[in-house]
Amino acid sequence: MNETIALGAAALMGSLVVGALLSRWLIAPTGSHRPPHLAEDAAPLTLARPGGAEVTDWGHCPAEDRQTLHEYHPDDSRTCWTCRTHTPGARR
Repeated sequence: MNETIALGAAALMGSLVVGALLSRWLIAPTGSHRPPHLAEDAAPLTLARPGGAEVTDWGHCPAEDRQTLHEYHPDDSRTCWTCRTHTPGARR
């Protein structure tokens, strides 16, 4: 009786190992979930939004009266990412 249980357990473990190896072989990882590797001298990534705005720096938000992350626009205006308050840029 004990030999039968031992053989059954060995057969079960063997089939689990074979199944795991087969699944790993049949469904090989492609690496598509990983971000691309950047070279050391590559330009830093920026978050771009439609209209040409880029996240570049923290700035003072007049609505929240504190430093928050802002997206800066080409006309020097900025928009707070927290409350979406738009602050006009300084005209030169």
